[in-house]
Amino acid sequence: MKEKYIRLLMVVGIVAIVGLIALQTYWVSNTYTLREQDFSDDVTQALAEVSIWLEEDEIRQRHDHNFSYSSGYWSQKTDSLRSAEKMRHSTTEENSSSFTDVGTEQKEILSQSGILDDILEGLYELNICRAITERVDTTRLDSLITERLTAHGIKAKYVYGVYNRFRKPEIIRSADQSFNVNILTQGYKVQLFTNSDVASDVNFLRIWFPHQRGYLIKSMWVMLATSAVLLVVIMVLFSYAVNTIYRQKKLSDIKSDFIN
Repeated sequence: MKEKYIRLLMVVGIVAIVGLIALQTYWVSNTYTLREQDFSDDVTQALAEVSIWLEEDEIRQRHDHNFSYSSGYWSQKTDSLRSAEKMRHSTTEENSSSFTDVGTEQKEILSQSGILDDILEGLYELNICRAITERVDTTRLDSLITERLTAHGIKAKYVYGVYNRFRKPEIIRSADQSFNVNILTQGYKVQLFTNSDVASDVNFLRIWFPHQRGYLIKSMWVMLATSAVLLVVIMVLFSYAVNTIYRQKKLSDIKSDFIN
């Protein structure tokens, strides 16, 4: 084979290998982007499920509380109303001579009949008077986050916190406080108690994965290793082929010189 053909073969082979490397790089980059999008979707879905489960837990606790509360409610209410009715009759008789204590008498009637207690109980059940720290069990929250992320195939290390509308932490682990800025600026978030709140403050559960990039790359190690091995094999075979051609050409030249 002539020298110029050997050089042309080398140039074509090198261009092909470079093109293959570029194609593999684009493929890996595209795959990483898709994995990152899937990761984001899974985290968002997991956080939504955590929010729903927390709300269901609160509804279940409220139902249990109301059931135990109502067990002796009606008997107590009947006695209270009878007592209030007697007081109302006595108050009516006294009002014929004086009207100065009407406000005080009405408050006593409301208090004894249990109406004021019912109003306060209703406000408490509507969560108007409850802070987020009273509504969320941190142990339950941590277990829910781990459970839902694992259900979506995510086992990456995470840090999290519950923040109010002013981006101030309401619930955060002491070990995660150093990541406060990252949780706020780079983390995923979901609003808590979106369906049960009436007038309580808005709070968000935020979560951030410190090693997200490394976790995603690690999840692609089979594909990366396969691509790297194939590229190395192709380059080795190409180098071997070129060396063989050169050796054969050198032997051919020596043979021709010997004959001549």
